[in-house]
Amino acid sequence: LFVDLGIEKSRIILEAQSRNTHENVLYTKALVKPNLQETWLLITSASHMPRSVGIFRKHNWDVIPYPTDYRVIVGQRQPNLGFSEKLSIIDNASKEWIGLVSYFLLGRTSEVFPK
Repeated sequence: LFVDLGIEKSRIILEAQSRNTHENVLYTKALVKPNLQETWLLITSASHMPRSVGIFRKHNWDVIPYPTDYRVIVGQRQPNLGFSEKLSIIDNASKEWIGLVSYFLLGRTSEVFPK
């Protein structure tokens, strides 16, 4: 996708060892060795962004959040979803909230809900 968008292949670095977001930050930071003068974008789903930002901050890596994959449209009412769709929303939200609290308790973030 990135090559198709015009980015040179030599500029693309893939981290393939991580099993979770915390490991992804650790391995990627070691791989790219960011410095304070660089600007980095953090692109991930909107629901996952608070936990991701918290982990990056805990590891002194300042990133600009660029959330994607929003589940709602501001200013519009959500359609009346069926039971299974509602369960899916609850499931996704529960996973992120459990992740936020557990990462805070494990010391992987400094705040439960980073701003």
